[in-house]
Amino acid sequence: MLTESERITHRLGRNTFLPLWSYANPLRHDGDELCDVLVIFGEDVLIFSVKENAYKPTDDVETGLDRWYRKAIRRSVVQITGAERWLKEPTNTRVIKSDKTEGVLIPENPRIHRIAVAFGSGGQLLLPYGEVEGVTAHVFDEPSLFHVLSELDTAADFIAYLVEKDRILSVRPNLRIFSESDLLAAYISHRRSLSFLDVEADEVILGDDWWDTHVRSEDIRFRDEDNKISYLWDGIIEFLASEFDQGVAELGVSPDDAEIALRLLAMPNRFERRTLATDFREIIIDPLPAGINSMKRMVDHDGADFDCVPHTYVFLAVDPEITREQRRSALQAMCWIARWLRPENHTVVGIATEHADFGGPENFEVVSLTQEELTPDFVAKAKELQGKTGFFTNITVSGQEQNEFRADRGRWRIDGQS
Repeated sequence: MLTESERITHRLGRNTFLPLWSYANPLRHDGDELCDVLVIFGEDVLIFSVKENAYKPTDDVETGLDRWYRKAIRRSVVQITGAERWLKEPTNTRVIKSDKTEGVLIPENPRIHRIAVAFGSGGQLLLPYGEVEGVTAHVFDEPSLFHVLSELDTAADFIAYLVEKDRILSVRPNLRIFSESDLLAAYISHRRSLSFLDVEADEVILGDDWWDTHVRSEDIRFRDEDNKISYLWDGIIEFLASEFDQGVAELGVSPDDAEIALRLLAMPNRFERRTLATDFREIIIDPLPAGINSMKRMVDHDGADFDCVPHTYVFLAVDPEITREQRRSALQAMCWIARWLRPENHTVVGIATEHADFGGPENFEVVSLTQEELTPDFVAKAKELQGKTGFFTNITVSGQEQNEFRADRGRWRIDGQS
């Protein structure tokens, strides 16, 4: 049974990490609870421990603070380190879900992120940063947890922030921070970096007005407006994840392959989702030329905005008279051809849906292909498929400059239709 504070944490976490990779109250093999919330996303494992303890002022301020710290933070860190030890045991390969159903595979070489959530202070107490009880941990209270998971609402964004925090606090342990929300605002303001705090000084103090400035910023208002389109990408992931979870998806791939494809779709950060969703929306709404019953596009991303290898995406919008099986077949051919045309990108992800000329999206198909080496047989098959289908034979290359905060950041797109 989740407590109210655990429910809040899990709900916020599910928005960022999606239900497929976020687990409340997971269990060890012996049935004991491992932690309050566990997220397994690729090699990244996030261990959340949530403790709620109302802070009660005392005549001796130090005594009251120590009592709250001990119950709200120290207990969390103890739970987290215990869970980490268990996860790293070679004999422990799976975590059991709280409903005692299927196990969740533990990565071989997990990158652990320790997250202690301390409710009960009302955001009025200073939190520890960097090393806590002998280990590096991230401590959040009610307002900072809400701000961080609302602002960094993709796995890539949130994990990148934790990694950058760990980095700066490891080289500047003398950094004084009054509020996690201020640190978050400074990180975003400096284009997702905290390097500006890496200065030689006896003590580095981060001011306490960063968050207030952040929420009033015109840059942030424009960014949020521009990001609205990105939630189309989230909607596609949630649609496919929901069908996959219910076992009713006509994905045309095995459950393992379907989860791999969904994970690849979920990897992009918020800015990257904005650019992907813009491209996908364009092929859905751009009018089809006379006599053409589908629109295709290949989008090449160099991986600079991911914490991952480069990917290629192929998008297909079609006449609904084309069956879902035919769509999957076309997507598979497009992925094969795209892998050949973009030799530096080993992974291709394809998405298909209905074109707006015929009423717009109702269903989605997803296909992924990873081919490490372009063997002669693979290239021959790709050329054969291109010859049979005509996919990406008459392509138009176009470049787009996009940025998150009016800064220069480029990407390239290859458009093709037939």
